[in-house]
This record gives sequence, C-alpha cells and structure tokens, in this order.
Amino acid sequence: MEKILELSECGKLKDNKAICNGDNIEMKNSSIIFSGKGNILVLDNHVRLVNSKIHFKGDNCVVYLRNNPKNDYYLNIAVSNENCVYIGERNYFNGTLNMVVSEYQNILIGDNSVFAFGIWMRTGDAHALYDIHTRKRINYGKSILVGDHVWLGQSVMVLKGTQFGSGAVLGGGSLISNKVVPSHTLFAGNPAKKLKENVAHLNWGVHGWTKDKMELYDEMNEEVYVYEKPEKECKSLKKIDQLLKEKTKAEDKLEIIQKYLVEEKDANRFYIGKESKRKGIFR
Repeated sequence: MEKILELSECGKLKDNKAICNGDNIEMKNSSIIFSGKGNILVLDNHVRLVNSKIHFKGDNCVVYLRNNPKNDYYLNIAVSNENCVYIGERNYFNGTLNMVVSEYQNILIGDNSVFAFGIWMRTGDAHALYDIHTRKRINYGKSILVGDHVWLGQSVMVLKGTQFGSGAVLGGGSLISNKVVPSHTLFAGNPAKKLKENVAHLNWGVHGWTKDKMELYDEMNEEVYVYEKPEKECKSLKKIDQLLKEKTKAEDKLEIIQKYLVEEKDANRFYIGKESKRKGIFR
C-alpha cells in the first residue's frame, strides 16, 4: 500500500504514479491511497483537494482532476480495477461529491458544472442480482457520463448507465438510473422523469440577490450556456467511454483522456439531442 498525505510524497511512489501539472496544487485534510498497482493520478494546476479521499483499491485506474482556479475539490472517490474518473475544468462543488466506480466502468465529467451537497454516483450495485429462471446475472455495471455545464441538485443519487447532455439539470432529491437526460432538459423525482425541455441555468446562486439583481437577471443573455448539435463530428462521451474500456493499462487510458477530453475544445462537444420516435435514438 502507498499513501499520499502531502504533495511532497507524490514523487516517492514505486508501484503507482502521481503527476502534478503545476505549482498551485494543494491538499488540506485529504489523503490518496493506493492499494493496487499501475494506477495514475493526475492533478492539474490550481487543484485544491479539501477534506477529500481518493482510494485506488485495485490496478490500472486513472483519476484525472483538471484546473479549477476558483473552487476547491471536495471528493470521496473509490475506484477498483481499470476504472477512469475524469473531472473537467471550473466545476463547483458545494459539498462532497461521492463516487463508487467499479466493474470496469468510468465516470466522465465535463467542464463548468454545479454539484450540490450530498451527491452519490455509483457505476455498479453492491451485489450481483440474478434471474431465478435463467440463472443469468441481470445487473451489470455501466458508466456515468456528464457533459458540460450540468446542474445536479442536492442529495441526488446518480446510478449506472446515466448520461447527461451539456446544459442538463437534475432536481434535488432525485434518483436516476440508466437514463439519458438530453441537453437543456430538466429531470426530477424518484425515479427521475422529464419535467421540462428547453431550459438553461446560470452557475451562481440566487440566495443573496437583491431586487435590483433579480430584475437585472430577469432574462438570460449568456449565449455561452446554450448548446446545440456540433458542426463538426466530435467524440461523444459515450464513444470516449468505449475507447477507454478497450484499454487495460492506465498509461493507454491516459492517452485517450488527453486526446479526447483535455485537448478537445468544441463548445458543443457533449451535446445530446432530444429522443426521436425510434426509441433509444437521440439526435
């Protein structure tokens, strides 16, 4: 077992690798534990881990945390074997984001999203479930994919197979599993269902707004938060997820993350359109 309790220990690992891409990286009351081998942790410039725990329980996993100059990371992450966790730039965490990543699945998150407190994400169930007639397992794990500028409300549970297009919203207290939330669509409830289409949100909270500010923001003039089908073909999160699963070594997974997540800059890259009349087909 290897541990990182201070950043100075990153270069002392023998069976795993910790890459720090800058000088403005901090750890406060946080720990990184490697119980396996061949894992890679990447911390970009301006990553501040506060009250966080990242536990590599198995082998050949990648956890990649991007540049976040204005906000701290509050994370509780457990990865098992050949999993990837990628969190993009400029995301806001109002409390600890909890992730349990297992069964060779991934959690991929884009840029500029808002995560309230009490959120859990799980790519698999705690136990195997079987059909009593066929004796076949029926609850295999699936990845969780979150686009850019997504808002997840307080105390939500995001379970395996869930995908959020850029600009999507999940209301507080919701439970969602194995559903696709298109871009600019609001889902809420337990189980979550579609409540409204063609919505957009701003990242800053309204609790302290004065009447003047309420009047100022009565209309949204931020076109940057409106997403549409990209003009050029991009690698969707679903395609990137599949590419990652085809690789078994953490070094190969890291190359895919670098190419298709870090270097890809198209603003509409993770747009998901509305469901067509053909069930399961999104445009």
